[in-house]
Amino acid sequence: MLRLIQAIAVMLLLTGQAVAQDAQRILFIGNSFTKNGGLAQMTQSLAASIGQPRVFDVEDVSFGGATLSKHIARGDALAAIEAGGWDVVVLQDFSDVALNGQKRRASARAAGELATAARAAGAELVFFAPWAPGSTPERRRDTVTMQIERHYAGLARRYGGRLARVGRAWRRALALLDTTALRLEDDHHANLNGTYLAALVVHAAIMGEAVLPRWAPEGLDDGDANRFRAIADALQAEGENTAKR
Repeated sequence: MLRLIQAIAVMLLLTGQAVAQDAQRILFIGNSFTKNGGLAQMTQSLAASIGQPRVFDVEDVSFGGATLSKHIARGDALAAIEAGGWDVVVLQDFSDVALNGQKRRASARAAGELATAARAAGAELVFFAPWAPGSTPERRRDTVTMQIERHYAGLARRYGGRLARVGRAWRRALALLDTTALRLEDDHHANLNGTYLAALVVHAAIMGEAVLPRWAPEGLDDGDANRFRAIADALQAEGENTAKR
């Protein structure tokens, strides 16, 4: 009996080690567009809901108002990357960096430094292309969203990585819903709907495949959740999310 108990204990230990080894470690670097609403944790919950066992071990070093350049100056992001062990690093710059030539160049330099460190640490890259900032007039939000996406697509091509086209997913969702359906009252940050849609797109970009995770947070309308899953799945299936260096 003692030997049986010992054998079971060893099996449980080995199983636990296998699960830990299968976990994908994901580092999120961004600002309030990433931090608010718990995007990293929501992405983690989506991964856990897939039929075959998948585990994301996530860490988020985002802070409000951050640009990638500020992360470089502060040292937090590079320190986290260089600590090693990451499978994927998700990068998201300030909401308006794509709209100004000087800011675009600064963004590209900072993204390059972080991307170089990530690749040296053995991590893949995902570039999180967000929605238009709240200061954008309603009539120009579609245009600005695509301008933002082009900037991130350029970073993904230049430095190698996948593109999470969150802003484009928002455009498609807002064509079906009220214009306030994805934003908080500040008209800038994502509400529960917006964060969930962003998490779906980021999750699909991390996995590099079309997925329809079953999980949705409490309080999200079932019909909206199904719409958001379909939008994220269609974007991923279009095959434009991968950019080779």
